[in-house]
Amino acid sequence: MIVREAIVILQLGSEVYIAADIVRKFHYNFFVSSEIINIKMNMVAKRARTRRWNTSKKKRESAQWSSLPLDLMEKIMRCLFYTDHIRLRAVCKDWCSMYEVSPLKQLPLLMAFNEDSWSTCKLFDPLYKKTYTISIDDTHLKGKSFNSIQVHACKNGWFLLSHSDDPTYKQLFLFSPFCNDRIIDLPRLDSNFQIATFSTNPTDPDCVFFVLSSQPSSSMVKISICRCNDKTWIDINKVLWCSSSLACFVNVVYMEGTFYCSTTSGTVIAYTLAQQKLRVPVHELLGGISETYLVSCDGEILLIGLYSYNNTSLNAPHQQIFKLDISNLSWTRIRSLGDRVLFLGGSDACLPGKRAGRKLEGKFVNRIYYCRGIITKYFSADPSPSRNTRSYPCSRYYGSLAKENCKKIWIEAP
Repeated sequence: MIVREAIVILQLGSEVYIAADIVRKFHYNFFVSSEIINIKMNMVAKRARTRRWNTSKKKRESAQWSSLPLDLMEKIMRCLFYTDHIRLRAVCKDWCSMYEVSPLKQLPLLMAFNEDSWSTCKLFDPLYKKTYTISIDDTHLKGKSFNSIQVHACKNGWFLLSHSDDPTYKQLFLFSPFCNDRIIDLPRLDSNFQIATFSTNPTDPDCVFFVLSSQPSSSMVKISICRCNDKTWIDINKVLWCSSSLACFVNVVYMEGTFYCSTTSGTVIAYTLAQQKLRVPVHELLGGISETYLVSCDGEILLIGLYSYNNTSLNAPHQQIFKLDISNLSWTRIRSLGDRVLFLGGSDACLPGKRAGRKLEGKFVNRIYYCRGIITKYFSADPSPSRNTRSYPCSRYYGSLAKENCKKIWIEAP
């Protein structure tokens, strides 16, 4: 159906009804979320017709669009996904101004670079099964190969990236394919670093950018922080007072005012912004891990370790999943993700299965969706001996783009 469906709220007395007003002059597919579709549209339309509309067509249209109560519209928008928001904000000027309303969270999009270049990319939305092509014209990225740009973090629809012609420092900047290829430059760093991330949406004035560097021969770590409008970084030196192997930091996540940084062995240190306090555990955790990932989900920090994983193998990797005891920075192994699903590679995320958005919760839960280089696949997170040990291509949910021989990465919608 080639239509555009815009949500109209019809307030009749003390009741609020929802209807779909079909605008046929736009020629692209748009489908409202499952919550809206389930409403008995025929009944809503019948009740709407009983309302005493002004006989003036101009006033009637004004009542439908311009005079729509924005507080009620906000409630509806909170039940829609990001793609729905884009369509909806194009309906009228008042709705366009509602960009601060957060959409429902959904499964990450798949971003692919067909020519191994940041000049163009494709985005696949698994919710609506639609592929978008984006041209990137900014000089930070245009013409740069995929491997010449390092991805340090990816969340809220933003990449934290770096590239540098000078080996003594890295220039950090932010890029979002959802904001007209918007670029935000951060202050120059005069030293190299190992890990970097940011706390919240980069357009939020309270967003904090965090980098950490250390040397294997030193017991010190250097933490640098700044905010969007800062001209310089604030450097903070902290003593680890423990094993020098903590110098190999590879992951960092932010949760509730604290940055958690993990090493190749899974050991975690925690830096709290308010107290500027660094907590360091006594014991290391793991050995023999090929890859580690650190994710936050619903107030928990999870560490995923993949052991001796061959990307080209059809077999699923041996994995272990741990939950962090925040009080003493120790790990407890968990046997199942329950009703959650993990996405590793780019937007490392652990999401409730209900974010699938199309009643696919049972098929998505307790799985790991893995993306690295040209490989995208998923496998069970069940550690039991009787589990299915195969891995499978992601094309069932991410279309033919998941099979293309090009670099790919997960990215969350804003």
